[in-house]
Amino acid sequence: MSTVHVKTKYVLDKNKTTLNGWQADPNTLLRAAIVDWAVIVAAWLVMSATESVLVTVIGVLTIAGRLHALGAILHDAAHADIRHKSMQWRLVEALAGWPISSTIDAMRYHHLRHHRYVGTHKDPYLPPKFRNKVLPMPLLYARGLLLPGWWTIRSVVGVLSLYWSQLQPGYARLFLQERSEQTISNIELNQCAKADAGQLCAHILVLGIIMVWQLPYLLTYLIPLHITGVLNARRLALEHPPVTKGKIVEKPLPLKHQYEITLDIRAGWLDHWLLTPHNLGLHAAHHRYPSVAYRHLPKCQGHAVRPDNATS
Repeated sequence: MSTVHVKTKYVLDKNKTTLNGWQADPNTLLRAAIVDWAVIVAAWLVMSATESVLVTVIGVLTIAGRLHALGAILHDAAHADIRHKSMQWRLVEALAGWPISSTIDAMRYHHLRHHRYVGTHKDPYLPPKFRNKVLPMPLLYARGLLLPGWWTIRSVVGVLSLYWSQLQPGYARLFLQERSEQTISNIELNQCAKADAGQLCAHILVLGIIMVWQLPYLLTYLIPLHITGVLNARRLALEHPPVTKGKIVEKPLPLKHQYEITLDIRAGWLDHWLLTPHNLGLHAAHHRYPSVAYRHLPKCQGHAVRPDNATS
């Protein structure tokens, strides 16, 4: 496998292209999710038809890669302008979010804050106090291993917070990665908690089916899901690498400074399948144009100019 991360500065050349029609839409994301699920089901069928260790390993990695791809689809949905969750958006959430223990609302909560506060102490993912210390990879991987279980617990706490408001601050800070010291929006938290109720019901239903029918789940889901968590942690480390020590930043960074800590990932075919599905590797372009759907990011890259100093 060959993976490199590249510093790229993007400024849209408005004379050549437009963002109109480049936003994510639920029907396209649904088709992508169905394709990813078709690959997962095919892997299940092949694994069930043989006892080969090699086939099992390939199957596990294939499933992990497609679960990661579902996360990329949910990521697109989090950036979409959703004023009301239509049936199509709810199906996207069910197919791409629930299997990886997340929802559109939960993803929106922490991910949009990451975009707004990248590189500051309010960044939910890697605030400076962690990035400056250059966390060892094993610690980052351990964090990724914990994510699936932690997000599953989140759905339980979210539902409980609808009835006990005292749980909301902990729900926000521990499970939705809220870093701000300001008053937390109850409206936004309630939306996340209500979405978590759907995830929790789905998980209980699937767990019941597995127990009643005694279906295999360790190699076909549980282990691949935790590998997906590790892949997510590795990708995050490549997208936003450690920087030199500096003072804690309170306000959002100017765009040109954000580029200093936001890198593209150029990956070989295997890394692309596992680590950067659905154009996740075009991360600098994504931070420049966060509302652009993954399938259109290469167009942004192709129509971009790269000046000496990007401006906000």
